[in-house]
Amino acid sequence: WLLHELKDFADIGKFVREFAKTQGLNITQQLDAGIRYIDFRITYTAGPDSSSASTYDWYCVHLVESNQRAVVYLQHIQEWMAAHPEEIVVIAFTRHGSMCDTQYPDTPNSAMQEFFHNVTAIFDGMLFNTAESALNETSVAELVARNH
Repeated sequence: WLLHELKDFADIGKFVREFAKTQGLNITQQLDAGIRYIDFRITYTAGPDSSSASTYDWYCVHLVESNQRAVVYLQHIQEWMAAHPEEIVVIAFTRHGSMCDTQYPDTPNSAMQEFFHNVTAIFDGMLFNTAESALNETSVAELVARNH
């Protein structure tokens, strides 16, 4: 809330963004450089240049929010994966790096369901299908052959 309302106060936003920056490369450049595990931290909030009373959506977060909605970055990942069908990318969706099931206590279930519906649509045909096999019983060669 504080950064939404005081974003321009004494350049505090610029100061905080500099110290919250975790990557020097964009997501496509990171994938090109070899990363295959993405700690995709997201939060349901108003956009970074909005007041806290604005319309909410999902943004990446590491102290401060990303400039674009989370789905934009996911679309870049999907485009890269489509161009590299023999690669496997793991994306962990968390709020602060924790895998507990209570990460989003104030987020409506409908918002979480809509987000994961969008993820499923973006990665249509690329997601691991647990109806076919268990992940711990599936080899990398099988994953590549199935294109998921």
